[in-house]
Amino acid sequence: MSEQPPIFPCKSLPSDGRQCRLLGLYPQRQAGLWMQRIKVLGGILTGDQWQALAELNRRYTPSAPLHLTTRQDIEFHNVSADEIPLLQADIARHGLSGMGACGDTLRNITVCPGSGLCAETPDLIPIAWALRKMLENYHGIYSLPRKFKISFSACPKACAQPWINDLGFVFSRNHGEAAIQIICAGSLGPRPQTGINIKEHGRVEDILPLALAAIRLFDKFGDRTNRNKARLRHVRERVGDSKFRVLFQDELRNTSAISIPALPEISVPSPNLLHVIDLNLWYGGLSSDHAEAIAYIMREENIIIRPQTHHRISLFARNKDSARRTVLDCPSLAELANGPDVASCPGTAYCSRALVNTHAVEKAIREQVSECTQHAIRISGCPNMCAQSAVADIGLIGRIKTDQSGQRKEGFSVVTGGGMGKTPTLARQYLSFITAEEVPSLIKQLVAKG
Repeated sequence: MSEQPPIFPCKSLPSDGRQCRLLGLYPQRQAGLWMQRIKVLGGILTGDQWQALAELNRRYTPSAPLHLTTRQDIEFHNVSADEIPLLQADIARHGLSGMGACGDTLRNITVCPGSGLCAETPDLIPIAWALRKMLENYHGIYSLPRKFKISFSACPKACAQPWINDLGFVFSRNHGEAAIQIICAGSLGPRPQTGINIKEHGRVEDILPLALAAIRLFDKFGDRTNRNKARLRHVRERVGDSKFRVLFQDELRNTSAISIPALPEISVPSPNLLHVIDLNLWYGGLSSDHAEAIAYIMREENIIIRPQTHHRISLFARNKDSARRTVLDCPSLAELANGPDVASCPGTAYCSRALVNTHAVEKAIREQVSECTQHAIRISGCPNMCAQSAVADIGLIGRIKTDQSGQRKEGFSVVTGGGMGKTPTLARQYLSFITAEEVPSLIKQLVAKG
């Protein structure tokens, strides 16, 4: 099944919601305003592109900061309908695109921030680009049953969270050769499920055929009638793990008759770079001043910027002390230095599906546990769990509860003990409901317990 995809940049706002989503557009809860997402492989932007984003933020959406997503995308919020074509044209002019950033297609491919930068890790960006190019040429890529997510981790720490992706590649070294663990069919949402191992010690040359086989299997067997059960892992749940593996292997054999492009060679650079500091973004927000400061230190100070998948940005440089001073001497970046590991979805600030105000709760938690870096705290505004609450050390999932007097109260269910998508461990329920006002003190207690 396939249909003609829209063209980015658009000349006018499409009337069809599916076409809008494929262009990276979602309507906000505020009537007449839109979110524009940009698909940025691995989150990697040049200094000039960061500068361009700062300027576009000032021009088109001065009422809202840029937003870094948990898939290393960048979003503009509060875009008016009549300015969407203008913004998209300017985005394209700077070598960026929103095509496929949302909708039932291949979403942004995430890559762990240390790839090629941490000691003895391979640079996976060229591999990820080759995979994206191949899959974007698949005939049904823009009309899949639902979204399809891929991640690359450059070492067994699995920082790109393979267990909650449709397809996750985890690199290691086996007797000096690259060995790849391949994890398949995980996803979150109201009934989350982590993936399963498809190959424990795959080869580099397995990457493209395996990814094509996974897409083809999903295209054939994904549920196109019930969107709540339309992800690849729902195929796996429907047929069972054993049958799913058989279907996967059958599809992999079928790809042998298809011309697969050659992969670029994997290099293991020796950049002599050190991790300098993390920028910690409140609500995932980046002001135009923040983006401009990032552009400056990349161009003038030779500092490498790599977004994480948790509303944080890692900085790497050869001279750690000098680079750290540069960051801390910049007022707009110094305010983002370090801080607790807290991330929230947009909640009722923008999202029409959100039940609760996640930003207010994030602010209150940050004030309570300002120095906590050992616990990943994730706040989702509804059961879709876009902030990855289902795999967090401490996860909050927005709920509305009606009391005996009929009054609606904002609150959360609480889960704990997840593996953050780096392992197959899901968080387990700790409390079925707690009011938003009670959350900060609970978090303080949980953090104190360790």
